[in-house]
Amino acid sequence: MSGLYIIQVRLDVIIGYMLISVVICTRNRADKIKKCLESILANKMAVMEIIVIDQSDNLKTKKIVRDFLDERIRYFKMWGSGVSRARNLGIKKCKGEIVAFTDDDCVTTDDWLEKIESSLAKISDIAGVFGGVLPYEPEKNNGKLCACLLEAKKEQIFREPVEHWRVGYSNNMAIRKKVFRKVGGFKTWLGPGSIGVASEDAEMVLKILFSKGKIYQNPDMVVYHDRWLTREELSKQQLVYAAGEAAVYWYYALKGKWLAIKIVGRFMGEIWLRFGEDVNSFGWLYVLKKPFCRLRGYGLATLMCLKGE
Repeated sequence: MSGLYIIQVRLDVIIGYMLISVVICTRNRADKIKKCLESILANKMAVMEIIVIDQSDNLKTKKIVRDFLDERIRYFKMWGSGVSRARNLGIKKCKGEIVAFTDDDCVTTDDWLEKIESSLAKISDIAGVFGGVLPYEPEKNNGKLCACLLEAKKEQIFREPVEHWRVGYSNNMAIRKKVFRKVGGFKTWLGPGSIGVASEDAEMVLKILFSKGKIYQNPDMVVYHDRWLTREELSKQQLVYAAGEAAVYWYYALKGKWLAIKIVGRFMGEIWLRFGEDVNSFGWLYVLKKPFCRLRGYGLATLMCLKGE
């Protein structure tokens, strides 16, 4: 461990700041991660570390990370795929008691870490904090759509289980490390690069709330998402989300969680309730495929419940 890093870790004790470990999982996005790292390093809070878990099949990302020459950045190569596997490794490697997450295609504000620290310091009994996700430079992406957004309009504390999309997403969240010790890490059969394809963050939100944890939503804690899709690409992404969400909610429905049972019922009725909206947004092919994606998720969740995972 370097002398600089020792000073930073000790300084957080002296001045009362909490060391924040930022975990970024990346795969073949060397063109994006540089901007992400620059935005985090521009934060005023010096008491932090950045954990980069690289699952790329080339060395481009490693070179970009090394070129920063910043001892607060710690790089780990991980073979294979699966964002949940990568996040769990990041949690294991981090030294801070607050673990913040954003994605390699996101850009944070320069007070992002300050908002995380102040949120968790102000409300000592919350498990974690989520913030808003806004589109990055929409004026440069006319005709394209940005997915995985959340406009957090007011601060609130979630004390009871609610739909995960009301709480937030993994591209802007921070969770106390002790919470992972209590509820466990991300399920490796969920998320991009896994058989479950998506919704590892949805499962984590529900797991925390089902275990009586509280989650704070801070509208001033903002990141910008720099992933722009055509309408056809977005329709394919929505089908991926449909499969992942079905897996998560059916998994907890099988465990008798009432919220999950209600949401699964809503999924089953949406083919009629959202029929016109889905056809107008994405076309007939999307509407025909969506129920089969849901069924895939239900089947996977059933298998995982039977396996006890």
